[in-house]
Amino acid sequence: MKLTIVVADNAVSKDGVGNGGLDLSSCNIPTNVWALQWDNTSGHIEYTGSTPNEEITELPSWATAVEAVWQATEDAKPVEEESVVGEATPETFWADYPVANDPSVTRILLKTYEGITNVRGVDPATNIVKSVETTTVASGATALASLATLLDDCKALGVPVTSDNFEDDIAQSFKDYMTGLGYSFFNGTNDYGQAYEKLYYPWSTELANAKADQDINIGREITLAAGVDWNGSNWQIDLNSRNNIMNQLTAITSGIYTDTNVTWRNTANVDVTLTVEEFKQLAGAVTAKVEEIYLASFTAKG
Repeated sequence: MKLTIVVADNAVSKDGVGNGGLDLSSCNIPTNVWALQWDNTSGHIEYTGSTPNEEITELPSWATAVEAVWQATEDAKPVEEESVVGEATPETFWADYPVANDPSVTRILLKTYEGITNVRGVDPATNIVKSVETTTVASGATALASLATLLDDCKALGVPVTSDNFEDDIAQSFKDYMTGLGYSFFNGTNDYGQAYEKLYYPWSTELANAKADQDINIGREITLAAGVDWNGSNWQIDLNSRNNIMNQLTAITSGIYTDTNVTWRNTANVDVTLTVEEFKQLAGAVTAKVEEIYLASFTAKG
């Protein structure tokens, strides 16, 4: 046991737990004692005035009485209830959500919505990103308008919106506004039995159709990024590359470009020398490939 008694302060600390303002009048402490320090098997007593410290190997009876006062004070303290770890309420709406398109979620996160902040919403059961999770960081009409705008933007991309947990009571006017936009509220309890509410937008045919469109658009961009194979090389066919090819082709057909050869860089960053006729063939191959890819995406959407 470690024990510290400071008589002048009526303070006692035992094994690191301190209590002050104790009534030590019944402990018969000598009037010239200032403090006592005890560490398991030995200690010392500090006196007032010029009396030197006294080394001790056992606690005096008055110190034992002081310890008893400290213990009575500890015993009288209310017992703190331990947090009970239990099983949180399953948030069932996550099961209706598919895996979110990361490019779509990223588009939302790159935008600024005044009064709210947004992060990737993760299904707690699977640890998979399925939504945009929003947190209201300001009150008033600005944040409410941002929540409406966020929902519109996410619906266009087929991404549901969820919120962080509301652990305080939510104003009915806020609930009415959000449900008017189509949001729902989930009531649950966390692992510690604490009640909370969470805002979420239910999965719907509207979201599914928008997500399907985005899936097709993303797939189309991936296919475009693969380029086109022509004449033993792969050539880039993204929008910027197509514009460069069309500009060069216009310069050739208009007579502005008069050389007989064109040097063009392929996907491997190798400069390839082409005749003007070969370059026209490359432009035709690029156009045909792009049309093929877009027609396939239009068919899929249909």
